[in-house]
Amino acid sequence: MARPIPVNPELTGIAVAAKTPGMIADQVMSEVPVTSEKFNWNEYPVEQGITAQDTKVGRTSQVKRVEFGGEERTATVEDHGLESPVPRTDATANSGIDPSHLASETTSQLVTLARELRVRNTLFTSTSYLAGQITAYGAGDGWYDPDSDPLEDIENARDTMLVMPNTLTVGRDGLTALRSHPKLVKAARPASTGGEGRLSRDELRDLFEIDNIVVGSAVVNYAAPGQAATIQRAWDTHASLTFVEKILKNAQTYTFASTFRLGGKQAWSYFDEKVGLEGADVVRVGERLIEKVVAQRAGWFFQNAAKAPT
Repeated sequence: MARPIPVNPELTGIAVAAKTPGMIADQVMSEVPVTSEKFNWNEYPVEQGITAQDTKVGRTSQVKRVEFGGEERTATVEDHGLESPVPRTDATANSGIDPSHLASETTSQLVTLARELRVRNTLFTSTSYLAGQITAYGAGDGWYDPDSDPLEDIENARDTMLVMPNTLTVGRDGLTALRSHPKLVKAARPASTGGEGRLSRDELRDLFEIDNIVVGSAVVNYAAPGQAATIQRAWDTHASLTFVEKILKNAQTYTFASTFRLGGKQAWSYFDEKVGLEGADVVRVGERLIEKVVAQRAGWFFQNAAKAPT
């Protein structure tokens, strides 16, 4: 059965290749491929893999049996997309730029940015975490405060979690606060008695005993169309410590959060005779996916940790 709007292979290639700098969604919320709109995933109790057992077997006794299972959850992917009209008169203009290619690339970048913000909203909100795995800072008490102790905070969180985290996620403000914090500088460089200087990411990783420090650098304009631009960093104010499984083979993989994706990003095109004098070729870019927290025990939230002083 033919689709009402056919996929455009050329524009799809451009949309998939379009890069948006500073995006970290794939690094903090790995993708799981699904094969249908509605899918199942399993939530496993962490205690079943760490419960002490009596394994001694007598010469004629029956070996003790253990059973494992998870609670099956159901979810449905969501459709996300945008489209941009390209008037036929633009296509005939004297320009070295193909307007349909430009529309596909830029629209794809905006779709990617929207996903980045959804992932940010998932990772940087207290409702995604267990109540006992949140460190909330008061005004001025975060990591910019020289009297704070980020190392102690992160070590306490890491040592409290039943799942060993491997990823610290911060924005540019959080990285700046950590790199220049006098207690961290002195801990990493004992010769720096005054705590002056800036630490590298490698020094911070070694200090925190963490595999990855992921820094979100994306910027977003929050102003409504037609209003003066209000450009801010997408990742700011908070930080999180999570276990991220990089290679997700199926929906049973244990990780803090996942992006369940049905197929890849695609681009479509169709003619709209109502746009302009000669009509327009409308370029649509979209993807089908949903972001979900699947293992709350594998995450710790540092609320307002990276809130810069005003």
